[in-house]
Amino acid sequence: MMNDWFLERRGLALGIICASTGITGIFIPFILDFLLHKYGPANTLRLSALGLLLLCGPCLPLLKPRTPAPCNESAPCLDYSFLKMPLFYFFALAQLLQGLAYYVPLIYLPSYATSLGLSGTMGALLLVVASFAQVLGQMAFGFMSDMRIPRLWVDGRVPVHILLFVSTFISGISILALWGPARSLGMLVAFAALYGMSAGGFAVLWARMSTTLSSSPSLALITFSYFALTKGIGNVLTGPISSALISRSPHADRDVYADGEFEGIVLYSGACMLASAAVMVAWGTGRQMVGVVRRGKGGEGKEGCAA
Repeated sequence: MMNDWFLERRGLALGIICASTGITGIFIPFILDFLLHKYGPANTLRLSALGLLLLCGPCLPLLKPRTPAPCNESAPCLDYSFLKMPLFYFFALAQLLQGLAYYVPLIYLPSYATSLGLSGTMGALLLVVASFAQVLGQMAFGFMSDMRIPRLWVDGRVPVHILLFVSTFISGISILALWGPARSLGMLVAFAALYGMSAGGFAVLWARMSTTLSSSPSLALITFSYFALTKGIGNVLTGPISSALISRSPHADRDVYADGEFEGIVLYSGACMLASAAVMVAWGTGRQMVGVVRRGKGGEGKEGCAA
């Protein structure tokens, strides 16, 4: 539906839509913290479900396409030609690796703050900082995905694999270099801001990833579904993996990396983000090598004709 309403500024539009989740994340942690202390986990979950139903339910009838579907035309055949494109599998692998790591810092950051002696309110504050940074990051990445710089690239737009690399590389470095060594609220705030801004921008690039594969509107819907699938697989798997990596016997020395107890999940999430960035580097490098080989063959052909 979004592809029906937006064309030139599609990335920015998706960034604003995704940023709305970050806006709610600014105040939701405090509400949940209050509800958990007053009503417990079970009732808090019920109240959250009821709130979603009352707030989101009435908005669903308002979601309508810009152009109505023709009544007499048969449904178009689904195009799965993107499954033959190597780029799709690079995108899917990068999304899977990013999905394996994305929620780990957001889930364990409040617990990490508590292990350092900070209050639960400070832990919620860190999520607020990450959510606010996510709003800025998603709009920024959406804007950059639409930006045209004709002098640098053939089609004028920043290649999407470069934006994906920037998102995951900065996320991975921030996890390993800021979260792991963090021993104070200031370092945790810096990490939450940098991570929220960089990691949150990944999903905004789905629109450019789809149009890179094909300009067909029907194909964009299908590829969106596959990107959501790979991200969802990563999100589901990361729960048991991160739980298994948490140390059950915290170190007596509080100056060890990641407070000892969280060392496994810090290394795991940072490595997954950097691996996702490496996938995009592999694609960009491979594409350049193929281009060099093709240009070389073209040059040989021209020399042969001239001879």
